[in-house]
Amino acid sequence: MANGTVTFTSKFIDYYAAGTESGTLTGTAVAQPDGSATLSGTGKITGGSGRYKHAKGTLKFTGTQGSDGRDR
Repeated sequence: MANGTVTFTSKFIDYYAAGTESGTLTGTAVAQPDGSATLSGTGKITGGSGRYKHAKGTLKFTGTQGSDGRDR
């Protein structure tokens, strides 16, 4: 965790009434002085089920995690 930055990778599944989308995420989390963290990165949608069976694509994301561990 050099200078408060952590690199991460993750898998995800989004659940919808008509099926699912799944893929991978890669990003960084940067610790802030108040104990929160800012998050950013990219993702790749690799498939799914139901209506999203042939889902493919890329995405970018940003976010904030509060000092209490809750997403903002």
